[in-house]
Amino acid sequence: MNKFAKLFAGMAVISLVASCSSDEPMGTTGGNDNAEGSTLYLAVNIQDATSSMGLASAPSKGRAEEEDGDRPGADGGYGNLNDADTEHKVNSARFFFFDEKGVFVTEANVWSDGAPTDGNVNNVEFKSTAMVVLKGLKEKSLPKYMFTIVNCPAGFHAAATLEETARQTAAINNGQDYFVMSTSSFNPNSGQVEAQTYNSKYPYANYVTENSFYTEPKKIAEITDPVIVYVERLATKTTFEMANKTQSVTVTVAGDPNNENNDNIAKTTLYVTIDGFAVTNVETKSYIAKNIDGFNGLESVFGADALGKWSWNKAGDFRSTWGMSTTYGQAAPALKHIAFPEAAKHDVAAPYYSYETTNTLANVDTETHRVKDANVPCVIFSATVTSDKDGKNPVNLVEYNGVYFLEGTFVEYGLNRLKGDSKGLNFYTYVGTSTDPSTDNDIKNYKGIPAKFVTIHKKGTSAGVVELCANRDSIADTKLYAKNGDKFEPTTIEALNTRLAEFTAEGSAQAIAARTGKTYYTVPVKHLRANTALTADKPYQVNAEGQYGMVRNHWYQISVDKIMKLGHGVYDPDDDNEIIEPEDPEDDTYGLGAEINILSWKIVKQNVNL
Repeated sequence: MNKFAKLFAGMAVISLVASCSSDEPMGTTGGNDNAEGSTLYLAVNIQDATSSMGLASAPSKGRAEEEDGDRPGADGGYGNLNDADTEHKVNSARFFFFDEKGVFVTEANVWSDGAPTDGNVNNVEFKSTAMVVLKGLKEKSLPKYMFTIVNCPAGFHAAATLEETARQTAAINNGQDYFVMSTSSFNPNSGQVEAQTYNSKYPYANYVTENSFYTEPKKIAEITDPVIVYVERLATKTTFEMANKTQSVTVTVAGDPNNENNDNIAKTTLYVTIDGFAVTNVETKSYIAKNIDGFNGLESVFGADALGKWSWNKAGDFRSTWGMSTTYGQAAPALKHIAFPEAAKHDVAAPYYSYETTNTLANVDTETHRVKDANVPCVIFSATVTSDKDGKNPVNLVEYNGVYFLEGTFVEYGLNRLKGDSKGLNFYTYVGTSTDPSTDNDIKNYKGIPAKFVTIHKKGTSAGVVELCANRDSIADTKLYAKNGDKFEPTTIEALNTRLAEFTAEGSAQAIAARTGKTYYTVPVKHLRANTALTADKPYQVNAEGQYGMVRNHWYQISVDKIMKLGHGVYDPDDDNEIIEPEDPEDDTYGLGAEINILSWKIVKQNVNL
């Protein structure tokens, strides 16, 4: 009896499926759906982690660092859970099957709980076995490729081809309840292809053969040759470590320019407390499969040395450490910018999950070879500045020309500067009438507007940037006048605002306010690729693909040692429209027998000073 005769001899055993899994297999959603034909079985082994497996493994110098010059200390190996049950929760597993040409054939859905590994598997967290049932298959439509999605997004359906299915995008859950995971993408080595586990034609799917299928269901304990499937989370994970979250910072604070006994400027010790963190400049959707198209032909796509000297492909680990996110290659990608309250409210002890976000060297490199913050993901640290180390007395500060002012002092400083320029500050209030004793004539008296008539408000959309403006509450019904020759003529609040805005007009220094002491720091996220231009005075130089960005199933551990200066001010820290758009970085900051392996988080470490 030939092979296919043996395969299709077991139709009578379909009644045994219920004993193999509590989940009913789904019918086909498209492609070659045959009502007649044989029923085949596949054993599925799915792997994940439990919180009892502990934290990340200690950092060690791996092969990539030694041979390929990866960023020192960045490759921390693999780590398991951070006491987060959602990181290994599996609600469902869907299996999409395609023929030799990559055309959709059928779909199955089954999941059976598994058990954690013994902790000795460096790259795998959890294993579980179940049976997948494929109905209505015929000899000419026998599947050759299997694409797996764990916790598949609602409403997702396979496209007509494997490539189209893998390249579909979805807005996915990023750790609130579970993680979406899909077959890991990598360029397999010849041994893996010969073992019929993977095929380089589709580096994000399993290659299955006739021998992979059973004609009758088996008990889980009897399965000895499952198809091995490795899946990884579509999300990225970021955590923050800092031994002392409150530190002192000495800054130059301007004194009251009207106080002759003041030295005008003085060194003042303030205290900064890190309150929370988040990640901004990230994608809003993710490819269902990690996209590494074109990375095989490096010379034609990126140039001979773009990725050639970096071990971005880890076939032995069944994964790659670089990939294309949905806006990859775009000069001005439409990335999500978070509002300040999100960073301020996120617990510093909790992981932050976001989407895979990468781009080409050309689009993250400036003319001076500094990283272009707007095009790479950045960690945002929210902080509060206080006058006491206990954090009970936040201060309202305005930074102008590198000097910090108390808010009231800045208003007075601005008024004095406007009074002293060629235009002067031609705004007055009427303060009463007096009689000239020499002539008995009545004289109307006017006085320059007081500082209480002026305040600050937000200028434009950039967080913290402010300008001087009229304080309408203080002015109330008070009439304003402007001097024209010897006469004082009525003027408007609008005219006052126009003149006040000239203090910080285009071409002048910006004024940045930190109300209630709220500030933030931004740190571009470095990936694993070596930065050969890295020097003490230029830590954010960029010269190669893969130096900045965030890749799925990677754990970015950001460690802060020292706060060196105050952060960027925030005018309205409770406003959800106070959007953080990072600017240039500061140099001193910042059934088939299928075994599914949920890959451990790949750890990426980064140390910064703020």
